[in-house]
Amino acid sequence: MKKVYGVFVVFAILALAFGCADDVFLEEPPPLDGDYEGTYRVTTSGNANRVFEQPIVWFFTDEDYSMRIDTSRKDEMSTHSFCNNFGKYAVTDALRLQPIRDDQPFGGDIWIPRGDDDSTLVTLNTCTQSQSAAGVFQIQRNVSGWSLILKQQTNDTLLMEIFLSRVADEE
Repeated sequence: MKKVYGVFVVFAILALAFGCADDVFLEEPPPLDGDYEGTYRVTTSGNANRVFEQPIVWFFTDEDYSMRIDTSRKDEMSTHSFCNNFGKYAVTDALRLQPIRDDQPFGGDIWIPRGDDDSTLVTLNTCTQSQSAAGVFQIQRNVSGWSLILKQQTNDTLLMEIFLSRVADEE
């Protein structure tokens, strides 16, 4: 019986001596603070796959965010309109967005170019709150030319993606 304890003690000492690696310290990722522009894409599946995209501008401060429709990129707008929203955020293993309020996008009619000499009149005075940016998004940094890619698969039929390029740091 003493041999069994002796062998166990030897293995325990070897495990402690060689099994413990040095502590590894990971660098904290850079803060998100700043101004971004990009695209908000919602993909729905089911009876018919549909992709909706809207140009957006995004602002991160220390703890707040704001997503707005980018009215300067009218040529890229679709007839589908997302809610402007703002709120609080936290970065842990993912980005957690907690909207304080969803706002209607800018209202009224807008002409959207659809080719060389063709335009379409679109009324943007409603938004789809169920597709509002909220909840937990996975973060990818500096991928495919984007500063940030945020993805949320809410269920089997809805994928929300936010593609952002940094245009200015927060002052």
